[in-house]
Amino acid sequence: MTRLLAFILAVFTTAAVAQTKDTPTFQIDGSGATRCVYVWDPNNTTATDKGLPFGCIDGKGAWNLPPGLRNARTINETDLRGYGYVGDGTSRPLSSVAILNGRSTAGWTLAQWQAALPGAQALTDNIDEAAIASAISASTGDLTINLGPGTIVLTRPLILCGKTVMLQGASLLSYNAVTKFVVRHAGNGIEHCASAPQSSRMELRNLDIDLDDTFRSASSGSWAIYDRTANWTRLDNIVVTDFNNCARLFNPSGTVATRVQCRHFDGSYVNNGIGFLYEGTNSFENKIYDSGPNGFKQSYVLNSLVAGFPGAIGLEDFTIQNSGCGHTETCITVDSDSRTYGPLFFKFIGMSAEATGQFVRARSCTDMVIRDGIWLVSKKAGGSTFANNLPLFEFGGDNGANGSNTPNCAMIRVNDNMIFAPSGGDIQDVFRVNRRTTDVVFANNQIGTAGFTAGGNGSMSGYYYYLSDYTHPSLDKPSFTRANSITEYGTYWRDQATPFLPPTNAYGSATDPSGGFGLDNSERAYTRYDIQMFGRAKTTLGTCSTGTGSAMAPGSTNASGTVHDDGTGTSCVINFGTPKFNFVPRCQVRARTGSVQISITSITQNAITYTRSAGPVDVDYSCSAN
Repeated sequence: MTRLLAFILAVFTTAAVAQTKDTPTFQIDGSGATRCVYVWDPNNTTATDKGLPFGCIDGKGAWNLPPGLRNARTINETDLRGYGYVGDGTSRPLSSVAILNGRSTAGWTLAQWQAALPGAQALTDNIDEAAIASAISASTGDLTINLGPGTIVLTRPLILCGKTVMLQGASLLSYNAVTKFVVRHAGNGIEHCASAPQSSRMELRNLDIDLDDTFRSASSGSWAIYDRTANWTRLDNIVVTDFNNCARLFNPSGTVATRVQCRHFDGSYVNNGIGFLYEGTNSFENKIYDSGPNGFKQSYVLNSLVAGFPGAIGLEDFTIQNSGCGHTETCITVDSDSRTYGPLFFKFIGMSAEATGQFVRARSCTDMVIRDGIWLVSKKAGGSTFANNLPLFEFGGDNGANGSNTPNCAMIRVNDNMIFAPSGGDIQDVFRVNRRTTDVVFANNQIGTAGFTAGGNGSMSGYYYYLSDYTHPSLDKPSFTRANSITEYGTYWRDQATPFLPPTNAYGSATDPSGGFGLDNSERAYTRYDIQMFGRAKTTLGTCSTGTGSAMAPGSTNASGTVHDDGTGTSCVINFGTPKFNFVPRCQVRARTGSVQISITSITQNAITYTRSAGPVDVDYSCSAN
């Protein structure tokens, strides 16, 4: 007979005699096949806490946990107290705990503790985390743990594995009703293990997860939440504070994060942290609602991992809605580790963003919607390592890179957004489209131009819409994309005298060294596509005359306009503005005076040259891709 068993049997026979009325007593329940002991405290003001489960002796005489805890599907705080749970935020390593439910535990070894608390891993474990881990370990099926207001100290990651576990804290409806995990170590906070089966999932609700000040680091690789097998994960009403990285989900499928707020401790913005990281292979239907990271270098990183998996797909069907990012370098990054695969179906709707560098950086993507957001450029703080002077929205490849192996994007829709720089900030371009990007539509966006002009709140080194100097190899997936179609319309230029008239730096394009996009060296192969952006640039007059009367009428663009031609000289040149056509357009030129004959001598990607029979004369021209 073991000492523990002898002690328990002695208690059975002597407790009623030795203890007074107001002293906690052991009560024996022998109604079932086992004899179970409960600690009864008649002075406890909480009725449910008067009888705490202590343990049972089964038919073979073996000591075990109460049956309700061995196979429980729902455990509350009262049940956890049977494991010694306190939840008051005080560090109580097992090595310092002298009494557990009336038993003397002074000097217990780890093996002795593990006999009572199977979730214990070391004598340095706090008793609260050991109690929760033991409840999870003892349950043979899916488990819900309901925690009341309180604070649980974690000295190692709390690992949920092998079953579905929901940790549910008290509601955040009042300040005092908060369940908080305080992490006092340098590792992750709460983990879902990599070996978890597909039927297993993690659910966290109504919790604060705080990192103790002692372990703060602006370069730490630890995460508040790390789901290594993210099957149908649910995160709801979570507040993460002071971690360098907030939530990481690997191979996520069917996950939903709602009301998850992540706050970085670094007010100087020199950290390398990530708010939300979703990455993996064969990952579908993931959603983030009403959430937001604040103070992280990168707020949302969505990365497909398909290299080395022929035929595999990566991250698809992803939605971020009614969420935000604050005090960040890059709000949303979408990428793939393989040029042969572009992540599919992304929706960023109703975003509220503030960034020093980029709002959306999509190196590789297909079918992306960005709409109904408000995007604010923030001025880079002194001493911050966050980057600025970048394109706010960039699609395809890397800024400054070139070559046929750069990633591409297709089927992008950016509409009904508001973009401002209220407090300053330096940027390169507002929208940058790299030339491995096809079928893009910008529609009905509002841009506050005052914030991007020299002498204003900030400065812009480039253009509002810019086509970079990428060459474009053979078309990708021409069956369902409109190749090289770049359409922009309805831009409302705030702070402009004429809000629908583009400023002089509205459109820009680098010189394409191959002359057009280069499909079989045929520029005209692209003339059948609707490329409206090129037609919006403002034209200028070349060598048209030697007189002083020649000018372009206001509003003249690449697409159409009027020349006031004073008739001197032999010919007139109309120079297309930047971005110039990346194909040879079809143009018509006619004089408003019917007796004057106009003859076009040449049309190139850069200009129209014509002669006239007499002058001065007003000349109308129009160009299209058809």
